[in-house]
Amino acid sequence: MVLADLDDPEERRYRRIEAQFGFDPEECPDALLEYLVAIEEEKGEDVIAELAAVGFCQNEDCAGSIRELFETPGIEARPEMPRLPGRGADVEPWRRAKEDARFLRQSVHVGSGAVTDDKLAGLLGLRQESIEADAHATRRPAAILGHDDDNRVKVATRKRHPIARRFEMARLVGGFADEIVRDGSSWLASTDSGTVRQKYQRAFAAEFLCPIELLIGFLDGDMSDSAIEDAASEFVVSERVVEAQLINNHALPRMKSDYQWPNLSMTGSDAAASDFHA
Repeated sequence: MVLADLDDPEERRYRRIEAQFGFDPEECPDALLEYLVAIEEEKGEDVIAELAAVGFCQNEDCAGSIRELFETPGIEARPEMPRLPGRGADVEPWRRAKEDARFLRQSVHVGSGAVTDDKLAGLLGLRQESIEADAHATRRPAAILGHDDDNRVKVATRKRHPIARRFEMARLVGGFADEIVRDGSSWLASTDSGTVRQKYQRAFAAEFLCPIELLIGFLDGDMSDSAIEDAASEFVVSERVVEAQLINNHALPRMKSDYQWPNLSMTGSDAAASDFHA
């Protein structure tokens, strides 16, 4: 039976989706499986895989949870941002994210200071007031962004704290430029999982908001806790983001902190509340 499934593209798809959502072969309820297939056809394979990675079928109403996420009103947006340059297939996601963040900062003339909230919102075609209102509307297990039609996209955020919200918006900027503009995907999700796409988003957001070269220049050799706190205030990010940037760019000993990426995988309430406290 398994070999027969592998020979049939449709059956392979069913078995893949079942496995992604934690079901044994042919154990996923038929109605749920058909719904997941339909959502994948409409929204794209990648976004369904990202939702599976954060356990959308660990509750009793898997279909309802996914339906609620996609049917949330969100914010209507018309993003306008430069197309990122091509990339090599063998480039690590964190390295590609870093290069993309630098390219985009230069392209949109951020300068040498912190990225303003208005600049972040503007890259996605949003107003800051709309983002703040949406963030307080409801708690969501993921942020999503995708096409309503050829010209508009819908954005549904989830972070409430202003610093966490900035990091989330930077993640969505990177995800949109990479997945939708460059790769041609229809939708993207921003979650707490450790998948390649989520690692890309986190690394992009860190470099876009707090570029390592500017950070090193600001610290000027002072790696004390108070200096890191000052740097976090200067770039309007969390101290964890500053430490992660320093560690992953070999400017701070790894023993200094437990927070790092691309290898860090945070789950549970800490990740949901902080997104690396970003």
